[in-house]
Amino acid sequence: MHPTDHGHRSSELSLPEVLNRTHPLLGMSIDTGERRSGQRETLIRLYGDSLSMPRSTEGIHYLETFAERFRAQIEDTTPGCRVSIYNRSRGGVAISTLLEDFRKDSFFFGMPGGSVMILQAGIVDCAPRPLPPLIRRGVAMLPPRAKSRVIEFLHEHRAGILRRGFGWRATSLRTFADVYSEWLSVACRTFELVYAVNIAPTNAATEARSPGFGRSVIQYNSLIKRACQTAESNNVRLIDVHAAILGDERGINKFINANDGHHITAAGHRLYADLLVATLRRDGALGLGPLNEDYR
Repeated sequence: MHPTDHGHRSSELSLPEVLNRTHPLLGMSIDTGERRSGQRETLIRLYGDSLSMPRSTEGIHYLETFAERFRAQIEDTTPGCRVSIYNRSRGGVAISTLLEDFRKDSFFFGMPGGSVMILQAGIVDCAPRPLPPLIRRGVAMLPPRAKSRVIEFLHEHRAGILRRGFGWRATSLRTFADVYSEWLSVACRTFELVYAVNIAPTNAATEARSPGFGRSVIQYNSLIKRACQTAESNNVRLIDVHAAILGDERGINKFINANDGHHITAAGHRLYADLLVATLRRDGALGLGPLNEDYR
């Protein structure tokens, strides 16, 4: 089974219809009006954490991010199609904050809100931390010297603290499940297609520093999968990057930053883009050319 098959629900949607047809909710054209140049337009809105952003320190230009590669593959293989990416990703924020951004944006975009929405979130929510949020905020307000000592202590003893069960997460399992399901409930009525990208695996070095990280990723991914399977409409797709990376013979560090264990490499961005395009092809006979294999 292809990694993107996980969580797939049968659908009669075709992407040319997404680009050309009227939106079923309002009977109006979905940001695809014919331009004077003859191009058709479509809008993709992306909400994610720092994995969806460029990383200049790692040599990943914004045009090399998976969203821009996804856009380029569609345009390069679909004559007369112009794709716009509205990337609202930002680093270090939990899913509830991203949902609030989406709600604010939706006031301005109106209905329908675009052709495709991509949701990439979860690593910030599930990462085990040695201090609960309230105490973390207190540490941040300490005088510089005291704060430095606390941070040094936590770095030195982080693994031991977590092994003893003193671990906290930014978002509880229940809250994450509720927020994710609520978001999909709105998105599946706002967009033609909704792509939910799950959480990538971490590497052995990061697991050693943060015991329980891998287990936490699996737990939160199960909630993402369930939310996709129980969505109110059949236009929600799970993009299973976790399975794709674990199933690749070249190993996790080909796609995951070996130093921090959760950001994706340039090869990871290419893989994410290809998984999105593969799902797009399956959804609608777009006439896309062969998938890019240059990440291999």
